[in-house]
This record gives sequence, structure tokens and C-alpha cells, in this order.
Amino acid sequence: MPVIVQINTQADPRTAVGGIMHAIGRRCAAEGFDSHIVAGYGWRAHSDLVLEGKARYVAYALRHRRFGDDGFIEGEPTRRLLRYLDKVRPDIVHLHNMHGYYLDMPALTAWLLRTGTRTVATLHDLWWLTGRCASPGDCPVAVDGRSGCEDCRFPQYYPAVSCKVGPRYKAEFLSPLNVGIVVPSEAMADIVRRSILSHLPLTVIGNGTDKTVFMPEGPNIKLRGDVKILAVSANWNPLKNAAALQRLAKAMPEGWHLTVVGGGSGVKGKNISLWPVVKRRDTLAALYRDADVLLSPSLSESFGMTVSESNACGTPAVVNSEAVPAIRPVKGNILSAPFSDTDAVIAAVRRAVDTHVDPRLVRSTDDMSADYMNLYRQIIANK
Repeated sequence: MPVIVQINTQADPRTAVGGIMHAIGRRCAAEGFDSHIVAGYGWRAHSDLVLEGKARYVAYALRHRRFGDDGFIEGEPTRRLLRYLDKVRPDIVHLHNMHGYYLDMPALTAWLLRTGTRTVATLHDLWWLTGRCASPGDCPVAVDGRSGCEDCRFPQYYPAVSCKVGPRYKAEFLSPLNVGIVVPSEAMADIVRRSILSHLPLTVIGNGTDKTVFMPEGPNIKLRGDVKILAVSANWNPLKNAAALQRLAKAMPEGWHLTVVGGGSGVKGKNISLWPVVKRRDTLAALYRDADVLLSPSLSESFGMTVSESNACGTPAVVNSEAVPAIRPVKGNILSAPFSDTDAVIAAVRRAVDTHVDPRLVRSTDDMSADYMNLYRQIIANK
């Protein structure tokens, strides 16, 4: 029975990557694979192994603020992980997000190299290819793992630092492994093909949306406005670009209304409604269904789960064409506009409300997990 170990910052299935891991794990179990999930921190109910508790997580997060060493944190969590890998002897180790203040990535990659363990690394963001951050947004530094980040323009971008630090190039540790790279979109693939990881096998596997929850049929939550606009984020950090929403709020035509879901947006106006973070997926689906259009103003989106979920509910999306990487247009489902140009965004919203969305174009979690199983089988067959 092949043994698969997936590793990520956390394993809560309500999070984007946590949901991906559990979908893959269920498919593994259904097809006779032995599936294990390891989380840096979080609820043990969702993981086979949790590497650190809350106190250590906070301590390591504060340490990173000072030293900028996320991914290079030596300590008991990594030793616990390596003991676990020695015990279960995986056929494939699947790396998801290595950032999040829990791991000494050089020690893990040294173990993978020494044991010759076959590895899959899904790049959910650009962390492996930057000198520090996970999503560089509009940073002019090329994300090739060799560019200098000593004078970081965006130290507040996750994982944030409070002082000037030198870059730590992660790709040089991933590069020599027996590893297959997976990215969720062609936009991400374009970046990897230009990077120092270009010699590694590359597969595009789009993220999957749970279409038993996110679908056109079902209850909705009545939003305000003659044109009902929705924007969703768990946390409106600077990369999510709430500033573009504020500019839009000031310029929207009479009767338009913008509902912003998630904390920290700071968007204000008479035609604005603010919602807290939505934890229940059925509630989020009900919001998508009643909206006329979803906005995704983010400066960096490797895939765009809110866009996919919205499309699955029959609602079109307008995405930021200036993002790096950027979500690519899909006829009828996804339109793009430069969110630095408010007039262009308003014009795109007008076009979006007249489009017909085809939910069949949205990939399901079954589609995604089947693609990962095919990749696992290919890797094992080429032993």
C-alpha cells in the first residue's frame, strides 16, 4: 500500500489548502493508499500529526518578525516531523505551504535528499521563488529566487518582518530533490518556467471547488443595491488591495452597492455593507448566489478560490489584470480590468452583469483529487 504524507501550515478543512489536502486524502483512502496529513499547528482532529502548539507558534512568529527566518526555524517541530517520517516511511512526501513559523525547511529537504524520497511540491504561492515573502504582488523584483530583496518595499506582506533582513533563497534547497512541481494555474506555470526550478517536472493541477456546496441552486442572502457587488477575503491585508474597493465605492453609480466580506478592509461609504469573516461555506455560497458580480482586486492570486466558488454559484467575477500572477479571463465567467483604473473596473462590472456564467467550466474537488492521484501513480510507477 503506497504511503502518502502531506505537509502544510495547518489542516483545517475550511481553509483553502486544508480543504485541498483533505480532498486528496479522501481520494487516497478510496483508492487504497495510506494517507497521512501533518500540520504545523492547529486542531489535532484534522491531522495525523501536529508539530507545535500555540505558545511555540507565537514565539516563532515573533522570532521571525525580528530575524526574517520563516522556513529556517530550527527546533523540536522539525525534529518531530523527521521522526514521524522515519516511522511511516512514505513513498511520496507532498509539500504544500512550508511557511507559517513551524519548520526548518533545510533540515526537511536534507532528509528528503538523503533518503531519496520522491516529493511533490505544490506552489500555492511564490514563497519558494522569493527572497522572503509568499506573494510579492507589484514588487518590481523578479521572482526567480536569485534577485535581491535586501531593501524590501513591502515588509508588512506575509510573513511580515519588522526590520531590514537579508533574503534567504529557498529554491536552492528544493532544486536538487527528486521532486515534481505542481502549480494551480498557467499563470503560475509561466513564472516557474522562467525560474531556477525550470529543470524540474512541472504539472498544472487547478484547485477544485466543492460543487455540492457552491452551486447555482440553493438559498441566497439578500444583498442591497440595484447592482449587487460582492468582495470576499478572510483578511484584507495590503495584497488584497482593499484600497481599490474604497476608490470604487466613491465612484460607483447611484443604486450600486458593494458588500465587503472579511476583516480589516477599512472600506467606508453610504453604499457599502461590511460583513465579518464567513466561516460557513453554505453561508458564503448563499452570498455568491445573490450577487450580480464578484470583485477580486488582489495584487497577487495564484488561483483565486473566491472567483472559482463564485462562478460555481453562477456569478461572474471581475479580477485584477495587474496582479502578479494574475487570474486569466474565462469567457462568460471571468472578466479582467486594471484595478488602478476605477473607470475601467466600473465598465467591467457593467459588462459582467450582462454575461452568462457556465458553472460547468469550474473544476470540482473530484477533478482535482483525481489529477493528484494520477500524478502519484505516475511517480510510483517510475520508481
